[in-house]
Amino acid sequence: EYFSLTTGENMKSIKLKRLYKIIIILAALLLLTAAVIWFWPVRLFDAAADEVIKIEIFNGNTGKQISIDDRHEIERIAGNLNTVYLRRKLSFGRYVGFNLDTNIYMKDGSMHGCIINSDKNVVYGKYRNAVYTGTIEYDYLQSLFDNPEYLVG
Repeated sequence: EYFSLTTGENMKSIKLKRLYKIIIILAALLLLTAAVIWFWPVRLFDAAADEVIKIEIFNGNTGKQISIDDRHEIERIAGNLNTVYLRRKLSFGRYVGFNLDTNIYMKDGSMHGCIINSDKNVVYGKYRNAVYTGTIEYDYLQSLFDNPEYLVG
């Protein structure tokens, strides 16, 4: 009675339990990896200011658009956006409207775009994001619309 022989049926049960454990562990690892990737901070803009040729910003509240090609302004804006890291926010449902639709045009012909809704809220790619580190100079960007030299149209 010290030893019990396992039947074929018991062996199948043991193998099935191991399989279930492996499946549960793999599912947990997959969910953990997805969560880390989702919430990992991403840089808003990652390029040198001297690679930028022009910045266009459309104000969704007023309908005004500005185009900036002044080197000093480009360096300030690009420098600021280079310091900002974002983290995706869970947002349910749709949102309507935007504040500053920002497009940054590069020398190589590429364009980086985002929508800056406040100093803490940015739509980048398909996702709403919260500013994780750094600060967006939102008030400064708004003040650029007061300069008639930058206004388009």
